Amino acid sequence: MARVGKAGHASHPQKLSLDYLLASLVADGLISDQRQQQLQRRRSRSDVPGADLHPLVIIAEQGWQSAGSPSFPLTLEYLTRWLAEHSNLPTCASTR
Repeated sequence: MARVGKAGHASHPQKLSLDYLLASLVADGLISDQRQQQLQRRRSRSDVPGADLHPLVIIAEQGWQSAGSPSFPLTLEYLTRWLAEHSNLPTCASTR
């Protein structure tokens, strides 16, 4: 049986892909369909650097704000916590 995440998604694939994470962010209302499609088009071109980067790093490097109100930055730290929650994994409190 597949685990179900916060927004009712089936469990993530063994290897996280940019497409999976973007679709999950759209489903959770954190980014728009337009942003998802824009990044997928840019990443599908072979001349775009960073193919070896983790998908969360690629998303964080976009400098996006969340789609909701009030909006907030989709930083690597936020995206990492979101993914852990989305995958039903425990998170630790910030040390700051």
